[in-house]
Amino acid sequence: MNARDKIIDRFVLVYNLFIIAGIFVFFYIVFISVVRRNHFQKLQNAIVDRDVPATRGNIYDINGRLLATSIIKYDIRWDTKTEYLTDNVFFDNLDSLCIGLAKITGEKTPAQYKEYFINQRNGKNPRDVKVVSGIDYDKYSKIKQLPIFNKGQNRGGIKVDKKKDRKLLHGNLGRRIIGFQNTDKKYRGIEEMMN
Repeated sequence: MNARDKIIDRFVLVYNLFIIAGIFVFFYIVFISVVRRNHFQKLQNAIVDRDVPATRGNIYDINGRLLATSIIKYDIRWDTKTEYLTDNVFFDNLDSLCIGLAKITGEKTPAQYKEYFINQRNGKNPRDVKVVSGIDYDKYSKIKQLPIFNKGQNRGGIKVDKKKDRKLLHGNLGRRIIGFQNTDKKYRGIEEMMN
């Protein structure tokens, strides 16, 4: 066999591989469009369009001093009945969780947290227990490291909601000029101009 025959053999081999791949792709497209059609239609119907409000930017004065900014606040809730949270896991880690929460938030004592969580676990809505609301990122990151919560959403049951809060650094001084969002969700002042 000379060099030309070797090249032709390789070319035929590559050509045949492309033909086989093309046939495979064609039959897979037919399979998806005929057999899996209902599955993909359900997925398409599950897609929901929703408006996501943008984070408002910072507003500075002419000298570069900050006048208004957006701050993210966190609300933490807890599903006390996840599959991972058996009674043993729950009660073994509850004391250290309550002590950590009391140190971080300062809202309740460890005994109050413990009583609250036990009552909520046995109550009407154990899947949506309010832990704390309106905390900043530092406290949120510390709470995420506490026992049970460090297991994440699926195993630990922690649920986190983010809220964007507009902070005017000079309080109500100049609020009308800097801007605000009123009850009908319309902006005023510079906020309206730059929207």
